[in-house]
Amino acid sequence: DLPLDEAVNLIRGKVGTEVTLKIFREGFKEPKEFVLKRDNIVVPSLELEFREKDGKKIAWIKLYKFSEQLNKDWTEMVGKINVEKNLAKQNNSWGGIVLDVRNNPGGFLQGSVMVASDFLKDGVVVSQESSDGNKEDYKVDKALGRLVDDKMVVLVNGGSASAAEILAGALKEFGRAKLVGE
Repeated sequence: DLPLDEAVNLIRGKVGTEVTLKIFREGFKEPKEFVLKRDNIVVPSLELEFREKDGKKIAWIKLYKFSEQLNKDWTEMVGKINVEKNLAKQNNSWGGIVLDVRNNPGGFLQGSVMVASDFLKDGVVVSQESSDGNKEDYKVDKALGRLVDDKMVVLVNGGSASAAEILAGALKEFGRAKLVGE
């Protein structure tokens, strides 16, 4: 009956120290003890997987969040996609990109603009207007555009929020991608 934030506070501690958790879940006859060593957990901003469908190679990008780590991760990932794409194009087996932002809670607005800039040639990704009427446009960074010619689909759901919605909306509005999901 402990609230989540209280449980988290009890589990957290100094890196390298241990904490013992007594866990009871479905399939257990009685609670079991687990000793865990505390450490910093780095959650990746994205994951890339190459899949095959009907003889075509597809880059499947799972974008978890728009964090401060995304810029570095995204740049590395785009490089990997372009290497695979160039190899696949030699035998006409490049299929395109699936960008999965399902359950992405968002994050930094600038991250969504950066990602959109790799898929769009030009335009305003999003406009932001303050309560006093000041408007700021976030435009495509024309220095990027490394994936503008790839076929693509964006997967969304009810958990796609904030920067993920901005990205998906911009790609749809520019006619760049079809959105699949809710």
